[in-house]
Amino acid sequence: MENLNRRGSRKERWTSREEERVWIGFYRRVGDPEVASDLIEQMEADSEVKTQHLGLYLRCKQSLRRERARRARAKAIAHAVEALLRFLVVAPAGRLVGIWNFIGAICMHWFPQPDEPAVKQMRKIRKAGAATKSTRVEVQQETTEKQA
Repeated sequence: MENLNRRGSRKERWTSREEERVWIGFYRRVGDPEVASDLIEQMEADSEVKTQHLGLYLRCKQSLRRERARRARAKAIAHAVEALLRFLVVAPAGRLVGIWNFIGAICMHWFPQPDEPAVKQMRKIRKAGAATKSTRVEVQQETTEKQA
């Protein structure tokens, strides 16, 4: 390759050296999955470049496999952490909420039920002594007439 670089014009030699530097840079950055996928795409489009830089192509493939494995491990760890949090935090909290609701329902049954306004009014009338059986019957008849 050096013999090829020495022949030709100065511009061609400079371009050849720059091209070589770029390829060296690709070898250094092949660990980045984005760079690796771009290089694979370009190499598969141009078979001549692929044969010239077969080592780089294989390192790119290896880099992508490592990235897929890393993501699979991270996903498995995330699922394990999520399951652990559900088991240690969410499930007990759900049970506590259920117990709290049950205790609240029991406490609500212990307290006296609020009366309707009509019942309160009837108690006042009875205490005043004005309510007799006949007035109760009259009130009931009036309410049935209003409903009908």
